[in-house]
Amino acid sequence: QSNCHVISTIRTKQDYVLNDKDGKMIPQKVGLKGITRDGFDYEFTIVFDVDISHQAVASKDRTMLFVDKPAEIISSEHGMKILEWCNSGISASDLKSKIISANSEAEINQILNDNLESMNALAPRCKQEDSRTKKRF
Repeated sequence: QSNCHVISTIRTKQDYVLNDKDGKMIPQKVGLKGITRDGFDYEFTIVFDVDISHQAVASKDRTMLFVDKPAEIISSEHGMKILEWCNSGISASDLKSKIISANSEAEINQILNDNLESMNALAPRCKQEDSRTKKRF
């Protein structure tokens, strides 16, 4: 619930599954697993998986900036792209003002379509405010 941007790292460990081989359960390595509470990555806009050679690939990316890109070393250029994306949104009050000043349903639909990403980001906060004030956004 921070009003600032947060960059976080998590520790990983080798993950195993048990496979039946000749009547014995044999552990088999299946890759790395983050040590977090369940659903932790759900909270993030972008999740980069960084391998031992420092190559990163986005395993989750709601910005669509890094989807289907090859693995590469994260640089300040990545940070600038993320910052630009963060600053490209619209505030809740500005969006509300645009909707209120719209002259037609078609204009409201256009505002909503142009700001789908912002609307999705604001929706949880609007629901919170709605539950406290019993008012609709």
